[in-house]
Amino acid sequence: MPAYNILTTKPLRFLCIIISSVFIIDALLMVFTSFFLTLPPLLKILIEPFVMIAVSSPVFYFFFFRPLAMNVAELKQQGEKIRKLNEACEREVIERADQLGVFNQKLQETNNFNQAMLQAIPFGMDIVDEEYTILFLNPHLEALVGKEAIGKKCWQLYRDDKAQCTDCPLSKGVDIGETTAIETKGLFGERIFQVSHTALLYQGKKAVLEIFQDITERRQSENELNKLSAAVMQTADLVMITDKNGLIEYVNTAFEQLTGYKKEEIIGKSPRILKSGKQDREFYDRLWKVIRSGEVFRDILVNKKKSGELYFSEKTITPLKDAQGNIINFISTDKDITKRKEAEDSIRLLQKITSFISEADDLHLAFVSILQKICEFTLWNIGELWIPNAALGYLKYSACWCKDDECLRNFRKESENLIFPLGIGIPGEVLVSKEVKWIEDITLEPGFLRKDIALQCGLKMYIVFPVKVKDEVVAVVGFFSSEFRHEEERLINFISTVISELGLAILRKRYEEELVSANRDLQRLDRLKSDFITTVSHELRTPIGIMREGVSQVMEGLHGGLNQEQKNCLSKSLNHIDRLTRIVNSILDVSKLEAGKIGLKIELIDLIALAKTVISIFLPIAQSKGLEIRSAFTREKMGLNADKDMLTQVFTCMIGNAVKFTETGYIEVSIRDEGNAVECSIQDTGMGIPADELPKVFDKFQQFSRAYGPGEKGVGLGLSIAKRIIELHKGRIWVQSEVNKGTKFSFSLPKGQIK
Repeated sequence: MPAYNILTTKPLRFLCIIISSVFIIDALLMVFTSFFLTLPPLLKILIEPFVMIAVSSPVFYFFFFRPLAMNVAELKQQGEKIRKLNEACEREVIERADQLGVFNQKLQETNNFNQAMLQAIPFGMDIVDEEYTILFLNPHLEALVGKEAIGKKCWQLYRDDKAQCTDCPLSKGVDIGETTAIETKGLFGERIFQVSHTALLYQGKKAVLEIFQDITERRQSENELNKLSAAVMQTADLVMITDKNGLIEYVNTAFEQLTGYKKEEIIGKSPRILKSGKQDREFYDRLWKVIRSGEVFRDILVNKKKSGELYFSEKTITPLKDAQGNIINFISTDKDITKRKEAEDSIRLLQKITSFISEADDLHLAFVSILQKICEFTLWNIGELWIPNAALGYLKYSACWCKDDECLRNFRKESENLIFPLGIGIPGEVLVSKEVKWIEDITLEPGFLRKDIALQCGLKMYIVFPVKVKDEVVAVVGFFSSEFRHEEERLINFISTVISELGLAILRKRYEEELVSANRDLQRLDRLKSDFITTVSHELRTPIGIMREGVSQVMEGLHGGLNQEQKNCLSKSLNHIDRLTRIVNSILDVSKLEAGKIGLKIELIDLIALAKTVISIFLPIAQSKGLEIRSAFTREKMGLNADKDMLTQVFTCMIGNAVKFTETGYIEVSIRDEGNAVECSIQDTGMGIPADELPKVFDKFQQFSRAYGPGEKGVGLGLSIAKRIIELHKGRIWVQSEVNKGTKFSFSLPKGQIK
């Protein structure tokens, strides 16, 4: 019979077994004693417990004590096992605790490392959920937006415009573990950031780790590099970069266009491919010595294109160094100055031509020198000049220059006897067509009169230019060369520019001769006019004086009494005689001033007192017209070495004109000390002088702002005399005026002794 384990039996079940066993035994005993035994009641009472105990003992033994004893033994075994397990567990716990301590230490170290990494990472980092809510900030980003940013929308704190991002990957959705990157502007104060987005699970929900890398400076640097690269590539100057040994590594577009070499055929080669032979070995030795010493080399070179054509280059070579100061490359920049050199040469040649023309007494010799300079500069053998005679209708040989060669001298002698009618011969054709003619082989030209001598001299090329001034051809110039040349537009333009000055010189000389002749005629006429005026003025003085004396005597009653009407008539006559006297005197004064026959009587005068005296003379007349005469003097006295009478005449003329031509307002006379000079002004509020008449104010016989009619008239000499008096005093005079606003005459006189 298997052992019954009470430890594995449930208490209720075990109790039911015991109660059921006792009930069954007791019931059986009661049946047995009641039906099979007849015993006294007392004995039954004693027998029943005894029988019950006897019968129940096996039951208790088998169902309780025996299983209990077996279970106790088993419990002891289990207890021993449990004890051993506890000891093992304690040892395991101790070992695990030690391991946990090591793990915690490593975990702490890892946390410290992670914190250090977060502190050291130079980028901003955050974690946002799918609603753009900030869940985490690293210290770098926290410093920008603050700890209180947690829980807020990222675009509200990060973007300058506070608007939601349109290019954010969150708006399109990202998968866990997926990483995307975008570049965006306008963050944290107009900065440019590259933002990486990595989807992950954070705090149990989907989120995105954002890493912000500020690339503003990098983009600016890239833009600068792009600009620099574009500038180098697109600049009009030639750019070439070589290694430290001088082998070409890079050339720009301008280099290809000017030299004719493509990159693929020039890279890896030496710049010697451009060598023209115009610079000697010493030049290149000096070049390498300068750049290898780390200095910048600058000079002008003559280089050769792929086509063989030469060009002038303003070259700069700069050594490029690494951080240690070692030369790693050379960068060469060339400015094509061919046109500038040609222009400079043209200018120098023009200056020489102008100098020849202006300094030459003999125009023919000047033309020969000019032809020589042009031929020497352009490497031609002969230059000749033909001048048209418009009246006779032909071209005449005028000048020639040739190299020192007997055959060429014979060619020149044969040319001297030629005359070309208009339109006949090559010079005559150019005179009519007014166009440049380029002939590559003159010996093949039909109708060329000097073919035989040209063949003897080996002449081939012939180029003929019309020398034009405006639309007039004033000369024809031709050049011969023994070398064959294709037609060159550059050379034609160069010679055309040079000989244009020759045309101006020819025309200027023509005008000068005409002007000299005209001046002689004008001087003769002016001399006759002056002689006539002087003679007439002198001859007028005597009868004028006699008439005045006669009229004065009659008015004074020396020849009988007069009525009032007669006196009035004679008074008018006397006034006109006085006016005529003043006119004659003015004419004589002008004549003497122009002839230089009037000298200055220099003395020390008080200019203020002189001006006041003249003002007092005109004050009654001004007051009668309702005018005010003001004075503005900076000092009480103004000493000046001058001719008192002549300056009185100047003030009288100017103040008198101001009173005469001013109807309302005032007249102001001012004298100011200007250091080394005295400046005087007479200003009025009169009718003024028109602007187109101001340049003629000081000319002789000029009258302005005068209406015809009654009143005193002059001959327009007063201001001309005043100007000449001021100029005799080494001063200057000028006028400012505006119609209906007044006129201001000013003159300046030096304080020093007048010689």
